[in-house]
Amino acid sequence: MQNGRINVVAAVMMMIVAAVPVYASASADEFCVDGAWGYEGSYATVPVIITNVHDEPVTGIEFRIIFDSNVISLSHVEKGDLTANWSSPMMKKEGGSYVIGIVGATSDAIKSGESGSVIILNFSIVGKAGNETTIEISDIKLVNGTGDDSGTAHARSGIFTVLSRGETPPQSPSPSPRSQPAVTPPTYTPPAQSPTSPTSPTPSLKSIPPVIALLILLITATLPSLRRGRRVYADGRRVYKR
Repeated sequence: MQNGRINVVAAVMMMIVAAVPVYASASADEFCVDGAWGYEGSYATVPVIITNVHDEPVTGIEFRIIFDSNVISLSHVEKGDLTANWSSPMMKKEGGSYVIGIVGATSDAIKSGESGSVIILNFSIVGKAGNETTIEISDIKLVNGTGDDSGTAHARSGIFTVLSRGETPPQSPSPSPRSQPAVTPPTYTPPAQSPTSPTSPTPSLKSIPPVIALLILLITATLPSLRRGRRVYADGRRVYKR
């Protein structure tokens, strides 16, 4: 009887475990800073990049950075492109390193497949021209929507180089001259002329049918004789001699 009860309890526990949803940890292909540079005595910004988030959306990030403080000094941190709607990032110094964290709402999570900056590091440059330091990233924690912070990503560090004023940045591609578009010489196009009605040619005997031309000649020849033989009387009558 007791064994039967144990079996029932075990079966119920298995059903409860099976009913609890299992969430995967958030992950990404890479979490890194690229090589950067800045001029002696000035300031520089270095973005921290996450590449190709997968498995679960990311709603929180924590990581550690370390660098040579004789070369650069971390003044403050800002939100990145993918965390623009998250809360303001926190920065805590621990010995010679800094722990940086930032969280966001589930609705603003970094979704699967997204890549971009998550934190902007703002440095003041205290080293001399020619100095270099590695900005090393470690202890990456990616938090998913359930609060699980066991997610992580491959870390890649970058080298920061101090330049003298006017020095060409390292690995900076020289600007290629822009190709000039071919210039087509302007062509003259005569203005369109408005159509005009053709001038009617002056009629000539050659263009008049023969019968009508003969009648015109007869009338022209007869008019002088009619005018010479006309008599006008006092009562207004006109009489012509034949």
